[in-house]
Amino acid sequence: MMGLLTRTGLLFFYCLVSAGSWAAGASIDAKTFGCIRDMTPVRGFFVSNLQGDLEGTLAAANAGTGRYPEGSVIQLVPTEVMVKHKEGFSPATKDWEQRNQCPWFC
Repeated sequence: MMGLLTRTGLLFFYCLVSAGSWAAGASIDAKTFGCIRDMTPVRGFFVSNLQGDLEGTLAAANAGTGRYPEGSVIQLVPTEVMVKHKEGFSPATKDWEQRNQCPWFC
């Protein structure tokens, strides 16, 4: 029982300190993404768009080209998301940011 409590506490602490910021300056945390069940399923993963361009994100996901619009969110499992930032955010990752997310916000 103590091991489970310790792991839960560490996960909670990690989620508290892992919040970052969106390219436009708005705060991003686990609540920003909502629940994976509220996202749109596409080819075995889930997508949404923080800037409201869900059509553009769906078009990119269905095309399979990897050219997603800014604000796109891709989620394969409930605890991790990928966020597409503005061009120049991170050339090494093609402007993608991987974030760990706390699943109890669903």
